[in-house]
Formats: sequence, C-alpha cells, structure tokens
Amino acid sequence: MTFDVRYRANEAIRGIGQVRLIDASGTMVGVVPYWDALNKARAEGLDLVEINRNSTPPVCKILDFGKFKYEQEKATKESKKKQTTQDLKEAVLRPSTDTHDVLIKAKHIREWLGDGSRVKVVIKMRGREKAHPDQGLKVIQELLENCGPHKVLGQIQNLDGRLIVATIDPA
Repeated sequence: MTFDVRYRANEAIRGIGQVRLIDASGTMVGVVPYWDALNKARAEGLDLVEINRNSTPPVCKILDFGKFKYEQEKATKESKKKQTTQDLKEAVLRPSTDTHDVLIKAKHIREWLGDGSRVKVVIKMRGREKAHPDQGLKVIQELLENCGPHKVLGQIQNLDGRLIVATIDPA
C-alpha cells in the first residue's frame, strides 16, 4: 500500500497558525487555530487531515485517516481499471502477396480495429521490387478497401523507397 504524500495528518501539518476546519459530519466550522483543531480531532478519536494546503488558510478536515487513504486508493484503482490503452499493431506484407493472403490480413486488421487498436500497415520491398512501388501501392490499396470504413491517418508514406506505410485508426 503506497502512502499518498499529498495529504498531511495530525502533527505532520507544520508551520500553520490557523486552518479552515471541516468537522467529521462535513459541516464548515470556520477558521480556527491549528492546535484547537488538532485537539478537537483527538477528542473525537479521529485525525486532522490537511485536504487543501494551497488555500489561505489551509483546509483541514476531521476524519479517519486510514479509511480516507483506503478510499483514495480504491478510487485510484477503479479509475485505472476504466482506462483503455490504445495499442499499435503492425501488419507486414510484400508487393508479391497473393489476394487471398491480403484478405486474411484484412480480416486480422478488422479484428484489431474492432478491439480499439491502431494498425500500422507496412509493405516491404526488396531488390527489384523497389523499382516498382506502384505494385506495393496496389497491394496496400486492396488491403485498405477490404478493411472497411476506417480512417487512414495522414497519407500513405513511401519511406526511402523500401517501405510503404499506412496507419489506420479505429474511428
């Protein structure tokens, strides 16, 4: 369990003359001296926790600090669970790739796009294939037509005569 350094509690709150106090029930008490707020929290068997140190005077609340940290950590885990990461998958083809193989690649690309991943399509050319980039473009166009109505990011790039690259977004 990691300790959140954003919140200071009890004696860790230092160098403060007065605090804006919120009691255990959530009602605003007002601006009181720090030691009075700390004694009130101890009298209730709870902790004095600095909620906002940037305001003047700092806002402190009387609560159970262990329970507060647990709820903060639980909320952090829940928000991380709801996050989605966008992967970048790569499909590599050659200009001499057969039509059936292009259809199989297109099927895989549709699955990846359905899962929310971006797809980078690369046509690798070697030797004499570099002299005919139009065949590579033909293969990539055929593949993009079979992938469905997805958005191609930017233009199809021809990198140093050896690679043709297109990036597809799952929009």
